[in-house]
Amino acid sequence: MNNQPIYILGNNALAYYLGTKFLDSGERVIILTDEVTKNKLNTQGIQLKDGLSLKKRHYKFETALWTKEEAKLLLITSFSSNLHSDLSALTPSKVNNSPIICLTLRKDVAYLRDIFGGNFSKGTINSWIKQDDSSIIAQETKPEITIYSPLSDTSQQQITALFQKTDIQINISKNENMIFWKNYIIYTAASLLTAAFNQTLTQTIKNNKAAYLLNQIVEESCKLATSDGIEILPQEIIESIYNIPSGYEFPLLSELQSGNASELNNMSTLIQTASKKINFTPRNINNFITHIYNIYLSIT
Repeated sequence: MNNQPIYILGNNALAYYLGTKFLDSGERVIILTDEVTKNKLNTQGIQLKDGLSLKKRHYKFETALWTKEEAKLLLITSFSSNLHSDLSALTPSKVNNSPIICLTLRKDVAYLRDIFGGNFSKGTINSWIKQDDSSIIAQETKPEITIYSPLSDTSQQQITALFQKTDIQINISKNENMIFWKNYIIYTAASLLTAAFNQTLTQTIKNNKAAYLLNQIVEESCKLATSDGIEILPQEIIESIYNIPSGYEFPLLSELQSGNASELNNMSTLIQTASKKINFTPRNINNFITHIYNIYLSIT
């Protein structure tokens, strides 16, 4: 029996959620995390509330500070602002021969491909997963992951076989830029809006001014996607944003409240790069970034 672990890198609800799915499928799972979270997961574990079910299930994970064994699969779920520091937990000799899926929403991961080669893939998950104070993870839609980077045949077969034992559907797409921009625009527009108004998305869009500004941000973001030759209809994005489950909190808001501007800086860098490429100034997006940065300065 192959007892190699599935490693999951990332101290967040998505990491724990994916961990429960693979535990249910009979796989061995190790969460790579910091010392404080490691102790909490070892002693308390987490509870999962899946979909609309009222039933809660309790899980405990193996945890580690770095990769000590050869991996069967590596899943990276780190927030964009934490990705570089989190990677220090990886030992190349333990993960380089395993398939790797990076679910972090970043465009500039070419350096990871250089490190991991044909085993590395980028991906997105369609579900909005949140964690409340009592460590309950809620997941409102049927999970589906789209992988959109070139993969070796062997890695693709291994990934497909592992996910077939779970209820997570795996899709393979060759249109990396389209998948990236659709997800990025949804994430960025909702993040900027909720951070600027300091509210959940559901609360924010009840405000007519906020709803109007959301449309402006989405239109400008769709224009930025043309920097990669991608045409996206703003209405499609708006509909997806309005379908985000109520109560979901975006990392940008929580990071700003803790005095961290890394997520905002990452967004700003990508937006500036795309706008220069097509000689376009996203006025509303820039105004939001400036306003949110001023909020950050007032906190720090």
